Amino acid sequence: MAKKLLSAILTVLLVVSAFGATSVFANDETEILTPKTEQNTLPQVAEGCNRYFFYLPKSWQNEYTQTAGIYWFEGTGAHDSFPGVEAIKADAEGVYYYDVPKDVEGVIWNNFFDGGEDRTTEEYYATKATDGAYMYPYEKGEHELYPDGICDYNNMIFIVDFSRCGCLHWDYRTNGGEWYYYYGNGEYGTTPERGEVVYTDRSIGEYCPHQQPETPDNDKFGLPEVAEGCNRYFFHLPDSWLNEYSDTAGIYWWEGTGAQVAWPGLKAHKADAENVYYYDVPADVSQIIWNNYIHFSPDQVVGPEYGATCKTESVSLDGGAYNGMIFVITVQYDVVSNLGSIYAGEWREYYGNGEFEMGYPYVPPEDLYPIGDVNGDKAVNIKDATHIQKFISGLDVPKVNNVLGDVDNSADITVKDATAIQKFIAGIYTGYPIGQYLS
Repeated sequence: MAKKLLSAILTVLLVVSAFGATSVFANDETEILTPKTEQNTLPQVAEGCNRYFFYLPKSWQNEYTQTAGIYWFEGTGAHDSFPGVEAIKADAEGVYYYDVPKDVEGVIWNNFFDGGEDRTTEEYYATKATDGAYMYPYEKGEHELYPDGICDYNNMIFIVDFSRCGCLHWDYRTNGGEWYYYYGNGEYGTTPERGEVVYTDRSIGEYCPHQQPETPDNDKFGLPEVAEGCNRYFFHLPDSWLNEYSDTAGIYWWEGTGAQVAWPGLKAHKADAENVYYYDVPADVSQIIWNNYIHFSPDQVVGPEYGATCKTESVSLDGGAYNGMIFVITVQYDVVSNLGSIYAGEWREYYGNGEFEMGYPYVPPEDLYPIGDVNGDKAVNIKDATHIQKFISGLDVPKVNNVLGDVDNSADITVKDATAIQKFIAGIYTGYPIGQYLS
């Protein structure tokens, strides 16, 4: 079974805004940045290291970077900041390599550029990276590509698979991939020795399904053209906002062109998926409030309609920076007696068909469970690790929730998940989203 490589780690890593740690080892006596020889062969592998290769996707090259980087945060020579160090050009166009200490269990390949966390800038979107490219051993029958198992990744090459993007989970800028045996000269495959089936593609696909270059056919989601002088904003309406007084979304603004004179403002338009609405807002409007479009009579002060009202806090449009994005509710911010509920949320990239970047829409607190809570007691504790251990041992315990129990995102429940939960309980950093809430 093919295991997905961990994407949660990069969510943490890319928060770091400092650019470029440049030393590889704490002890500089070991020098591995050796140039290629005149015989066009690569230098000997540095002592105590394994050599790993990477095929840099063409779409990762842009005006800010043309090369590859490698980053790891645990083990010998762990880097202080993303994107780590520049990888070394190998023996074919687009192929890079680096000699990594043998105690390092996973790396993050990238395009050696840190564009920061301001999504209003071009630099943000120019940053590209893999999720965690781990060198975990697989037993016989555990890995779809390597049915006989695999334990040694030395001299293998990591290939980005754009169908395994991070857009809907952890980060817009990440992609998964897979390790392959590298034969040299840009050729790779799934057998230790070069066989009949050999691949030379720099990546599996060129773009993820959510980041295809815009064309007249794919950039409007089947909706009407944006109104002149406006920006289009989307909204994900939580199910909990629907009640006997409301079955839709509204939008309200009080300053700028078209300012509304009365609450709840205007009825939003249904978009291209269930619970998704949109409105074209004049470009000079700076703030809006999404709501569930419940009207009141002018003399009404309190009443059941007030209590059924749900709305966001004032949402900044930041000068149009969120044009084309979707506002997703993340938490109930406040409850004001009979005057309704106020919620907070975040702007996220919208890909159409109800899909959006990073995270999950709001659900009522009673329906929330933290990742790692396999026994359903709404807490992550030693009981969860023990439950997994009993489950994989075949003991008579309730089935583990695959979503909550698969903390390393490997598509399987294994002892590694139990170990990760034990580390989390002990306060040891794991890089996994343990404890984060998921409905």
